[in-house]
Amino acid sequence: MTTDVLVCERSDTCAQVAERMREGNVGFLPVLDGGKIVGVVTDRDLAIRHVAGESRVSSHTDVGQCMTPKVISVTPETPLREAVDLMRENEVGRLLVVDSGELEGVLSLGDLLIESSQSREIHHIVASGLSGARLHPRFG
Repeated sequence: MTTDVLVCERSDTCAQVAERMREGNVGFLPVLDGGKIVGVVTDRDLAIRHVAGESRVSSHTDVGQCMTPKVISVTPETPLREAVDLMRENEVGRLLVVDSGELEGVLSLGDLLIESSQSREIHHIVASGLSGARLHPRFG
């Protein structure tokens, strides 16, 4: 998992969030409100809901209007097989890792693929867990 996670606040503007993504070279940010996780926003969310959306919200609109409010998370103790199953079932490529309501990190399909190249056990879990999976184009 990645533990050095960039985040944004629900009140941040879409333009601020897009810039944070660009600067951090990431396409996904957890969204916080008062320190609590309230959603996630991807570069695709910004492109589809903000830029190409019918409402054409402005760059000054808060990211709460563009984010995905459904948060799929695991704990640090969640078995890897269960995390992979959650990714497959929800067609996402990233899971928030939360412990007692606090963001600990993000587990991504990329993290799993890197680790699977170094561990036969992880390779087997990832390969069998994602076999035949169709991840959403949002991938997150």
